[in-house]
Amino acid sequence: GEVRVAVGPQGAVAAVLALSTSPSIPSLLIVLNASSGAAGGDEVYRIAVGGVVGGVVQGIALDVAVSDAASIAKVFVAGYKTLSTAMDPPLSPRQTRVAWVRAYDAATGEKRWSTWDYAAGDLDQRDAADTVARRLVVDRSGRLFVGGETTGFTHALEPASCCLGGGCYPWELPSRNSVFRWDGSNVSGTTVNAGRYSGLLPVSTALMWDDYASHIERRTGKGTMAYVGLVDVYSGKVVRGQFLSPKTTAAETHCPEGLKIVGGLWLGSEAITVSALGIDAKGHIMIGGGVSSSGLKQRGALTSNGKVVAARPAGKQEPYYAVYDPNLIERLMWTVPSRKESDISWKPGYYGGGGSVRAIVGGNFCPDGVKNFGSCTSAVLVEGVLTAEQSQFYTTANALQVMGENTKLGTSGCGRIPNPAATKFPYDMVDTACLAVTDAYAALFRGPAQLGDLAVCNPLDFK
Repeated sequence: GEVRVAVGPQGAVAAVLALSTSPSIPSLLIVLNASSGAAGGDEVYRIAVGGVVGGVVQGIALDVAVSDAASIAKVFVAGYKTLSTAMDPPLSPRQTRVAWVRAYDAATGEKRWSTWDYAAGDLDQRDAADTVARRLVVDRSGRLFVGGETTGFTHALEPASCCLGGGCYPWELPSRNSVFRWDGSNVSGTTVNAGRYSGLLPVSTALMWDDYASHIERRTGKGTMAYVGLVDVYSGKVVRGQFLSPKTTAAETHCPEGLKIVGGLWLGSEAITVSALGIDAKGHIMIGGGVSSSGLKQRGALTSNGKVVAARPAGKQEPYYAVYDPNLIERLMWTVPSRKESDISWKPGYYGGGGSVRAIVGGNFCPDGVKNFGSCTSAVLVEGVLTAEQSQFYTTANALQVMGENTKLGTSGCGRIPNPAATKFPYDMVDTACLAVTDAYAALFRGPAQLGDLAVCNPLDFK
């Protein structure tokens, strides 16, 4: 199975997470003393994380991170669990994915806190959109960031409902109805719990930097929204977070409960995923994944090596990455890697198929030049279909990427068939091309300048 590995910023503690291949079987977390001098480090402890324990669903683990400063000394694991949640107005219960982040003492393995990680009774339709915590990363000062996704749904088991005399539509739960909006705590992290324990509303932590980060705009239908959040390492509460969603043109009808939406028509309904999370030497937070929409902000103005990026190929997912300031207040960059299509344009993705950013490595090369003070060069690992056209792939840093073979073909879809253009028997036989298989390549990009906005300071500069 897959293994995730993390080392703390101090280099003192390492963690290995062997992911389970079954929702009912726990993943294995092994914590090591990386500074012991022993080959591979001395094992401190190993514990089971997730699975089903005593009939209670603990969830599926997806990633691990370590904060090994003496004052923190914790190992973090992220994932999700699937619960049967009730709806009100009374709809049939549905299976809802609930994100979680759990912190364990780096020395003893004792669980210190958990973020989100709610029980089924803590949620109703106001917060029951699917949430998944996919990636974790810790910066040099020990702060914890989490990347994930929230997705709405159509309640297909219920009949169409009518609202405002304007028609009858399926019940929809928008992706904005997500626990990622709140502070992640047990008392004030869901609408149900806030009313139960304090008689108040949950504590909002999601910043709406612009329309593409908004979780209240009508555009956020049942599609997927990306999420990145800063979690307090001592309490597990979310300090702040931001959503990211492409913006497409469509329509929506609001009903009294805010749940019935015109079937198939909404804004921001196309998918965006988070499969990579990183931090560069200046503290910029970077997320990456795949996006199935052309609705990136100011897409018509995006350039690569000084040339405008062409439109997304119809029906294809393309890789993307976004960069935030070290305090997760501003989104400084959101773009797509691209390849040369002609002398005047640059085409995103790759010929013949879509792709996704699978990993981001924050750069340590951040020269303090006059034009790009503190601008770090980082790397993305992109997975997709290799073709001959990829030899013309370039990056925003104008750097040569690393790839495997120029063309890599599989064994399916190829052979000799009758010529489709032939009109008389016997038909000419023609060769068909083998289908390309997936592969990965790395590319470099230059991040934003450190002092682009003096209103946002970098906490790492004061350590």
